[in-house]
Amino acid sequence: MNSFKFLLLVILTGTFTPAQSEIYKWVDDNGETHYSGRMPDTETNVETIQPTALKSTGERETWQERNEDFAKRNESAAEQAKKDSEEKAHADKVQHACEQAKVRVTSLEPPRINKVDADGTRSRMSEEWRQEQLGAAREAVGKYCT
Repeated sequence: MNSFKFLLLVILTGTFTPAQSEIYKWVDDNGETHYSGRMPDTETNVETIQPTALKSTGERETWQERNEDFAKRNESAAEQAKKDSEEKAHADKVQHACEQAKVRVTSLEPPRINKVDADGTRSRMSEEWRQEQLGAAREAVGKYCT
C-alpha cells in the first residue's frame, strides 16, 4: 500500500508541480513509512528522493515510431542470423574438405596403390600417378586445413 502511495505521489508531483524537485521519505514512531513533498514537522530521520523527470508529450515516441524501431531491430537481427548461418555453412564446408583431403593423403601414402578396373581385375597404379595425386592431396590439406 505504501508503494502505491509513493507511486501516486511521484506521478501527481511530476504532473502538477513540475517545479517540485524533492520528495521526502521518513518513518514515524509507529513504523509507518511516509512520503511527502514537504518536510515533516517532527524531527525524524528524513531521506530526500530525487524523482525522475517525466517526458513531456512532445518528447514521447508514438507507437508508429516504436513499431518502426522494433521492425528495424528485427530486420537487423534477421540479417545477422543469415550472415552467421552462411559463415557457419562455409566453415562446415571447409572443415569437410579438410577431412577429405587428409583421408586422401592417408590413402595415397602406401607405396603400392591398386585400382580395380570395370571388369573386376586389379592393376597397380604407376608411381608417377601416385606422386601426382599425393602432391595434389597435400596441397588440398594445406589449403583447407589452416
